[in-house]
Amino acid sequence: MKKYIFSLLLLFSSDYTYACEAHAKVWSPENYSDMYVINGPYSIKEVEIKNTYTPAGHNERVPFGVSNKKWEMFKKLIAPGDQFFNIYSEFGNDSIEKYIVVRGKCVVGEYHLSTKVIISN
Repeated sequence: MKKYIFSLLLLFSSDYTYACEAHAKVWSPENYSDMYVINGPYSIKEVEIKNTYTPAGHNERVPFGVSNKKWEMFKKLIAPGDQFFNIYSEFGNDSIEKYIVVRGKCVVGEYHLSTKVIISN
């Protein structure tokens, strides 16, 4: 009888856990404090349209402007079905904005847009 109950509990608990690879975090909006604004999910196309700029000295608008080469390298890591969420936060005079890539229930990548530190005298 004890063996049967143990197996049943193990099966029940496995429905509520999701194993991510060692380098990935489990995605849950609750993992981010109230200090973060989370938007999305977005597709790659939506992310690129929202973040298209003309780098200084160029005539062509490209996703992420001067960071376009880094963005193109980052996109190679993305698999079909991945979702993008935009995360923004402000901490006093500091702010950070990034996209996270979620595969299944795991955060598999981050693309940092900006980190601003404002020093006021």
